[in-house]
Amino acid sequence: VSDSPEPYDASGLLAEGYLRFEMKVVTPPNDASSTWLMKIESANAATFAELALTASQEGAAPVVGEWQTFTYSLQDLSSGGLDISALDVVMVFPAWGTGEGAVYRIDNVLISSP
Repeated sequence: VSDSPEPYDASGLLAEGYLRFEMKVVTPPNDASSTWLMKIESANAATFAELALTASQEGAAPVVGEWQTFTYSLQDLSSGGLDISALDVVMVFPAWGTGEGAVYRIDNVLISSP
């Protein structure tokens, strides 16, 4: 959730901007078939984009015990229906109903441009 009282306006970064974060799975979900997702919402969840971590620019699934980087272009998120002028919430999680037992860490969340 944004730290400021207003959602973050990333529209000025649309052309080359990205959402990037690092993640380390400490313990995988008990359900080995679970998939990992990233969801980003605009203010009041008016719009959102939800993608598998394997749909990131890196194209990799999380590996237990390793820090990994996941990057999504703002242009792709916007094309998917997200209003990038009012970013508010970023979530990362195993698919609904399959995440029991998962322990993971997220760090260095960044919305920026080169």
